[in-house]
Amino acid sequence: MKLRLAILDLYDGTANQGMRCIQDIVSRYKHLMDWEIFDVRAKAENSKFRF
Repeated sequence: MKLRLAILDLYDGTANQGMRCIQDIVSRYKHLMDWEIFDVRAKAENSKFRF
């Protein structure tokens, strides 16, 4: 069973190093987990308790 990770992007659509680094780190473990990024401020997305 894989871990499930929800990443909440609070940067309001602004490109930044923090999110890039988080994606880079998480992608190293993609064989162990499923992950998805939610754009909380710009698109009002949320995980809807899927995670």
